[in-house]
Order: sequence, then C-alpha cells, then structure tokens
Amino acid sequence: MALLLELEGYTACFALTGAAGIDLAVRSSADAVLLDYMLPDMTGADVAIALRADPKTRKVHIIMCTGTAEATVRERFADYHAVLAKPVAPADLMRSPVACTSAGRMIGSDELPRG
Repeated sequence: MALLLELEGYTACFALTGAAGIDLAVRSSADAVLLDYMLPDMTGADVAIALRADPKTRKVHIIMCTGTAEATVRERFADYHAVLAKPVAPADLMRSPVACTSAGRMIGSDELPRG
C-alpha cells in the first residue's frame, strides 16, 4: 500500500501503535491518516478522538480501515471521512478522501500491507 501511495505522489509514514501514530501525525503535519481500527495499544477510534482533540491534527482526513462492522466503528467515532473494508483494494484507497488531500502527506498503521 505504501508503494501505491508513493506512486501517486504521497509520502507515507507508518507507526506500530496508536500512541506512536498520534505522535507521528502531530510531528509530520499529516494531511490524512489511514487508520486501522484494531491497534495493539488502543482502538482506531481512540486515536481518532485524540487527533480531533489536538489543534495540529483537528482537521486531518481520517480514513478508517477495518474488518469490524462500520456500525461498530461509527458507534465509537463517527467523525471520519471514510471507512474502507479490509483487505483494502487499491482502487478503493485511491477513491477515498485520501486522494483529495493537497500536500500528499499521510500516515498509516503498519498493520496494512506495504506494496
């Protein structure tokens, strides 16, 4: 997936945990966050709530990737731009709001396959 994003002109950064992802999103001025719902240390909803609470990441595009039902995701956090079902098809990723970001800086969970 990182290769696809890079071929489309994005810079992709990856974090192993939700806490690391929050830190990376803040430090990198990410335009979009491709976020796995099930992370080792917290849920993607917890990460998204933290991103919305920080002025530096409040407006970041959040694309939730999950094998969990969208209703469950929405119950915990409804302020995302898209939900992509795993496994994520490259065409679905490029049709998502990530394709609409301007500067092309995004972070994602390393749970997603690279390439």
